[in-house]
Amino acid sequence: MKKSIRLWSALLGLLLTLSAAGCGAGQQESAGSSLSSGEAKSKASEPADQSEGETIKITIMDYGDSYKPQRDAANEAYMKEHPNLEIEYTLTTRAQLTNTILSAVSSGTAPDLFAIPDGITPAQAVSEGWYLPMSDYMENEQEVWDSFVDGAITEGKCMFDGKVYMVPESGGAPHCMVLYNKDLFAAAGLDPEVPPKTYSEFREYARRITEAGNGQFYGIVEGATQSDRMAQILVCWSDLIGGSYRVDNNLNIRTGTPDWNNEAVYQVCELWKNLCEDGSLHPNTATYIAPDARAAFAGGQAGMIVQGWWNVGVWEAENPELNYGVFAPPVPDGGSYTGCIPRMTGDPFLGVYSGTKHPQEAVDYLINVICGKDFQSAAVAAGVHDSLLRDVSAEASVFEASKEYFSLGNELGRVIPEFEVANPDTAIVVSKFQEVHPNPTEIFSGILSGQVTDYKTALAQYTEAATEMWDKALADANAEGHSFTTADFAFPDWDPTRNFTAEDYAALKK
Repeated sequence: MKKSIRLWSALLGLLLTLSAAGCGAGQQESAGSSLSSGEAKSKASEPADQSEGETIKITIMDYGDSYKPQRDAANEAYMKEHPNLEIEYTLTTRAQLTNTILSAVSSGTAPDLFAIPDGITPAQAVSEGWYLPMSDYMENEQEVWDSFVDGAITEGKCMFDGKVYMVPESGGAPHCMVLYNKDLFAAAGLDPEVPPKTYSEFREYARRITEAGNGQFYGIVEGATQSDRMAQILVCWSDLIGGSYRVDNNLNIRTGTPDWNNEAVYQVCELWKNLCEDGSLHPNTATYIAPDARAAFAGGQAGMIVQGWWNVGVWEAENPELNYGVFAPPVPDGGSYTGCIPRMTGDPFLGVYSGTKHPQEAVDYLINVICGKDFQSAAVAAGVHDSLLRDVSAEASVFEASKEYFSLGNELGRVIPEFEVANPDTAIVVSKFQEVHPNPTEIFSGILSGQVTDYKTALAQYTEAATEMWDKALADANAEGHSFTTADFAFPDWDPTRNFTAEDYAALKK
C-alpha cells in the first residue's frame, strides 16, 4: 500500500481534533443476497489460499444506522449461503469512524470494507492506496454498474482511471417534497386530496390551517436551525423555477461564482417571509432541528412539513395512526417548473480495503449484499432507504407515501454538473475559500425565524463579500503554480431538463 507523509501530516490535526471531540451522533438527515440480473461473478470460484473448511472473516465498518435491521438480516442470509464466511459488522458514528479509520489505515489494520471518513476526498483515498479497484475482481462489472441509478458511478468520485473503487450509499433521491397531514387539512375545510400547487395556494392553506388550529396546531413546522434542511428548501425550490445552485456549496452552477442575486431565490424567500409574517409557522420553528419538527408534525402540531422520504418509515413504525400524504413544491402564481431539483452524482460511501487478505470475498460481499437487490428492497420496504439500484425505490416501496415521494423525485430530479468531477483539481481552490457569514442558508433560516426581512440586501451583501473571497481563493491557488479561472467552475450551457452525463463531461474536454 502506498503511504504519503504529506497526506498524513495534513490529517494529523484532524485526527487529534476528533480524538478530543469523542463520538458524535450519526446522521442521515443521515434481505437476501442475490442481485438477480446484476449479480457479481467472481473471477475465481475459490481464492487460491483457501483450504477446505477454513472460515474466512470479513470485517465491515460504516455508519449506516437507519437500515441496520435489514443489514443484519442480509448478513445472516449471506452467511447461511456461504457457511465458510463470518461477517463481522461494526456500526459506528461518522466521527468515530473517521477517528478509527485514520489510525487503522496508518497501522495497516483497517477493516476489510470501510466507509470513507469525513475530511478525506475520494481522490486522496485512492491516490494513497486505501481502497482496491473492485473492477479487478468482477467479470460482469458493467452489468452491475448499469443496474445502478443514473450518476451513481462517476469518474472522479467512485471511479478513477476507469476503475471503480467505492460505491455510494443510496440513490440520491431528492428530499425537498412537502408532507402534509390530511386530517388537519380537513379540519381547516380543505380537500385532503387536493394539495396546493401555487405559492398563493400554499400560503392560503397554511393560513387556514393555522386559524383552524387556534394555537393547537399551525400551518407549517420546520427545523430552521438545521442548515442542511434550510438548504434543501432554498436551493431545490429555487432551482425548480430557474435557479442554478447546489445544496452543498454556494457557487452558482452557471457562473461559477457565489452570485445569489437571483429572481428565483427572491421568490422562494418572499414566500417564506410571508408565511412567517402570517403567523403560519409553528412558533418553535426558529429553534427546532429536523427531528424536533418531524416529531411535532407526527404529533398533530402542524399541517405541513418539508422533509425527506425517510420520515415515512419513522412514522409508519412510530405513528401508524398518522394520516398523511406528499406533494411536490409549489410554483409561483402563473409559473411552472422550468428547472429541476438538483441531484448529485453518487458520493462514495463504502469500498474494499487494499490491505484485505480476502479481496475476492470482500468484493463479492459488497456487490451481492450491500448492493444486492434483496437488501436494497428490504430497506426500501421498511421506508428507511433510497435504493442505489435503478427502479427499486419505486418498485419495493410498500407505503403509498414512499411510492409517491420517489415518483416525484424521479419526475423532477436531474443529475447536475459538478466542477470537481469535470476537474478534480478544483478542490484546491475550494479548500482556500473562506466562507462568508451569514451565508444564503443562514439568511434563509433568519427569514423563517423572523430575524431577516430585507433578504435582497442580505443576499447582495453576501454575494459581494463572497465574490471577493472567491477571487482571493483563485489567486491564492494560482500563486502556487495553477491557472484556475471561474470558467473551471461554470457550466453556462447546462440544460436542467436532462441529466448531465459522462458524455457531457467528455465533451467539455474537446
